[in-house]
Amino acid sequence: MSTSAPKGTAKRSFYFTFMAFADMFLFTFFAFMITKSLLGTLGWEMDEVRLTVSR
Repeated sequence: MSTSAPKGTAKRSFYFTFMAFADMFLFTFFAFMITKSLLGTLGWEMDEVRLTVSR
């Protein structure tokens, strides 16, 4: 790490902010997908149980 580089600090800070935002977006996206898939499987199992009980 070269600390005596005043030219690259702005670029590095911009890159760091961009990576933080991308990381946050990816984390929320994956959490949403996992929750959606979990809820979907749970709802499907509940529908299966309901069908079996109604039979």
